[in-house]
Amino acid sequence: MSNYIALLALLSQKQALFLEIEEITSHMSLQEVDALVESMERRGNLLNIIADLDIQLKESCATDNLLQQAINHECRKTDLPINLAPIYDLSLSIKGIIMRIGNNDETIRIHLDFEKERILSKIQQLNQSSGVVADRYHRSMTTGNHLSAKQSKNTLI
Repeated sequence: MSNYIALLALLSQKQALFLEIEEITSHMSLQEVDALVESMERRGNLLNIIADLDIQLKESCATDNLLQQAINHECRKTDLPINLAPIYDLSLSIKGIIMRIGNNDETIRIHLDFEKERILSKIQQLNQSSGVVADRYHRSMTTGNHLSAKQSKNTLI
C-alpha cells in the first residue's frame, strides 16, 4: 500500500510540474524574445525534473504489471482493482495537460517565427542605414568634397 501512496505522490508532483509548464506556455505567445528565452529555459528545467520523476515512476512499477497498465492506460479503468483507479485517473489527467501544452506549442512556434522576422527586419534596416551613411561618406571623400588644408608659408623643422 505504501508503494501506491508513493506512486500517487510522484504522479502528483509530475502533474504539478506539467501544470506549471502549461502556465508558462500559455504566456509565451505574447512574450518578446528575451522573455521567450527565459520561459523556454524554465520549461526545459521543469522537463528535466519530470524526466527524473519518470525514472522513479518506472522503477516503482517495474515489478507490478497492473501498475504499469494503470499508468500507461493499457487497459480499461474498470479492469483494474479499485485501489489503482486514482493512479489511472491522475495519469490520465497528466496526459490531458500534455495534450493542451502540445496544442499551444503551434501558436508559440508561429509567434517565434514572427519575432524572428521582426528582428531580421530590424537588422536589415540597421544594415541599410549604416550602409547609406558609409556610402555618403565614401562619395564625399572621393568626389573632392574634402579640401586639403592650405600650406602655411612658415615651415618648421
